[in-house]
Amino acid sequence: MKVWTKVKITKKDKELEQIVTSYINYIFKDTAFPYLAKKYQMTEYDVQIFYQKLAARIAGVLLLYLADDKKRLQDILNKYSQENAYLKDLIPEVEGYIDR
Repeated sequence: MKVWTKVKITKKDKELEQIVTSYINYIFKDTAFPYLAKKYQMTEYDVQIFYQKLAARIAGVLLLYLADDKKRLQDILNKYSQENAYLKDLIPEVEGYIDR
């Protein structure tokens, strides 16, 4: 029988932390989140907890991707793909340096 389980990886990986921190900063730069945090009176502690939980999820998915663990990535897609479909008409956004 399969049981959905959450596992916390306690081994510190500075490179992974740097990558995830960069992703979090990229995701929230120039977004409405600071406005929403203020509007809903989130404390600095609430915002910190939000960022930590989001970073943990991104790190987990990134670890699975780097390990080429397609089975677990597919399990996540299967479990969460239909849950509260908040996204409509997704348009990917990317930034970075390009050669001209």
